[in-house]
Amino acid sequence: MNTQQYMFNLQFLSSRLNDRRVFTRDDCRAYTSLVEECDSHAISGHESFHHFSVRTVVHCTVRQCSINVHHKKTYFLHRFHTLLRHRASVVLMSVRIYTVSHVLPHYLMPTRYILVSLAVPEEHFDMTMGVLSTYPIVGVEESMDQLTVTFDQNDWVEDYRDSIVAECSEMGVTATVQAVKIEEDKNWNEEWERGIEPVVVNERIVIVPEWRAAEFNAPLTLIITPKMSFGTGHHATTRMMCLLLERYVQLGEAWMDVGTGTGVLAILARKLGASSVYAFDNNEWSVLNARENIDRNNVADGVVLEQVDLHLKELPRVNGIAANLYRHLVIPYAGAFVQTTSPGGVIIISGILKYDADDIVAAFSEQGCQEIERLNETEWCAIAFRTPA
Repeated sequence: MNTQQYMFNLQFLSSRLNDRRVFTRDDCRAYTSLVEECDSHAISGHESFHHFSVRTVVHCTVRQCSINVHHKKTYFLHRFHTLLRHRASVVLMSVRIYTVSHVLPHYLMPTRYILVSLAVPEEHFDMTMGVLSTYPIVGVEESMDQLTVTFDQNDWVEDYRDSIVAECSEMGVTATVQAVKIEEDKNWNEEWERGIEPVVVNERIVIVPEWRAAEFNAPLTLIITPKMSFGTGHHATTRMMCLLLERYVQLGEAWMDVGTGTGVLAILARKLGASSVYAFDNNEWSVLNARENIDRNNVADGVVLEQVDLHLKELPRVNGIAANLYRHLVIPYAGAFVQTTSPGGVIIISGILKYDADDIVAAFSEQGCQEIERLNETEWCAIAFRTPA
C-alpha cells in the first residue's frame, strides 16, 4: 500500500469516527491499527497524517467518558503523547473540554460538588484534559496555569487526588493538587450568565449575550448566547476577525466562515452587507448553537450552515473567507482557500500566535497571495491576504 492509499484510508476512517458521538471498541482498534501501520511505513511525518491522527485520537480520548471505559484510556493517552511529540504546536488545538455533563433526571442531581484545583502549566492543558476526560467529571474551568475540576459528590473518590497527578506525570505533565473543597449547589445558569460580559469591539460592533441585548443599540449588535461554542468576543482572535471583516466585506459579496463556532463571524459578515455566507463546523454542539444565534440575529435568509469536516468539503466559490483556526489547520489548506476565493478576493486568518505568523504568510505567499493587513493583540494575531488577480 503506498502513501496515497494509506492517507485515503486514514482520512476515511477518521471522518467516520468523527461523525460518531460514541466509539465502539472495534472503531478504536481499527483506527489505532491503521495508525500503527502508517507509523511502520514512516508516514507519520506527513502533514495530513499529523492532522487527522491527532484530531481523531484527541476525540477518542475526549469521548471515552461517553462510554465509561476508564480502563481503556492508557493506550490512547500513550498515542496522544506520541503524536504531541511529533509536533509541539499541536498543543494549540481547537479541541477543548469545557463541560462534560451527565444526563440525569432533575431529582437525581446532587446538592454538593467537589472542586479540585490543579496547578498545571497552561501549555499542558490539552494533555491534562485528556487525562481528566476519563474521570466522571461534571466540568472543567480554565484559569492562568490552573484547572478547577468539578465532580458530583457522589462520584468523587478520594484516591482520585493521587491517580490524576500520577497519570499526568506519565504524560510528562507536572500537576499539583492545590485544594479540594465542597461547593453547595446553586443556580449555575444564573451564575454563568452573570459572568458573561458584553464585548465592545469598537463603536459599531458589540457582541452581547441575549440577556444583556436590551442595554445596547450599536449599529452592529451581535446577540450571541455562547453555550459550549467558541466565539463570544472575549478572545482576542474573535475581536480582530471582527475588525478585519468590517474593513473588507463589501456589499453583495459571498463569504465563507470556516469553523464557525457560535456563528458570530458569519452573522457579522451578513450584517455588513454580504449577500450570502456559507458557514460550517465539524462540531455538532457548535452548529446547533450557531443556528440559534443566526436565527436570533435575523440573518438566516442569507446564511447557509452545515456540519461538515473541512477535509471532506468541496468549498464553494466566494469573494472572501474568514478562518479563525489554529496553525495546524490553516497551513495545509492554504491552497484550497485560495482556489475557492475569487481573484482579488480577501482571506482573513486568525487563531494563530504571532510567533507563527511568518509560517502562515509563507504558506499563502506560495499561493500568490499578498499580505494586506495584520493586527496583533497580546500573543495573538490576525492577517488579511489578497488573492492573486
